[in-house]
This record gives sequence, C-alpha cells and structure tokens, in this order.
Amino acid sequence: MRIDLKIKPETREFNLNADRKRLWLGRIKNMDDGTVNESMPLSLNYLEKNTL
Repeated sequence: MRIDLKIKPETREFNLNADRKRLWLGRIKNMDDGTVNESMPLSLNYLEKNTL
C-alpha cells in the first residue's frame, strides 16, 4: 500500500503583540528587524474579579 504525502506551504498571519498576560515595555512591528522587547508578568492579584 502506497501513501502519497502532499505537503504544501501555508502562510499564517499572527499578532506579534498578542500576549496580554504580560506587561510589554515596547511594541514589535516586524519579525525581521531584530528588536528585543522586554516584558514582565502581570499579577492578577491587583485586579478585581469583575474586571477580568
């Protein structure tokens, strides 16, 4: 039994700044520019339950 695997390229768009559980000190505009963006985790202890 022969199985033919067909692999085709797929392009996906994604948001480079989508992680909202961290406080980012800047914004990334392009993946290829070599920019490093520092971040720190957000503590949910400071937010009220109804604001989440």
